[in-house]
Amino acid sequence: MSFPDEANYPTRFPEKMVKGCMLRLGYRSTLNTGNYLKSKFQKSFKFLIHCILISLSHTKGSYDQMRDYQMNMLTALVLNKKYNFSHIVFHYMVENLASDVRVWRYPRVK
Repeated sequence: MSFPDEANYPTRFPEKMVKGCMLRLGYRSTLNTGNYLKSKFQKSFKFLIHCILISLSHTKGSYDQMRDYQMNMLTALVLNKKYNFSHIVFHYMVENLASDVRVWRYPRVK
């Protein structure tokens, strides 16, 4: 898998931009929490969010909760912004190797 990103692309967006994107996607809950729930978005965006949670997540479960880095990924995709996806994937792969519990959630690449 090859991400079309470069080292100088951002991995975080301003919180105001992320929250504005969540409102654009029809998020129906409070925006002041650290984790956002997939079930609170409009139905038309739930599949995109599900794909991000399954393919780019480092967790074994809780596929309804989106963490801040996943919200930044979603913001980059929806607003067509440059984003350093490979940095995030590599960061969590290294974190996974350093932990005692192994979670292999990344897609296999041929």
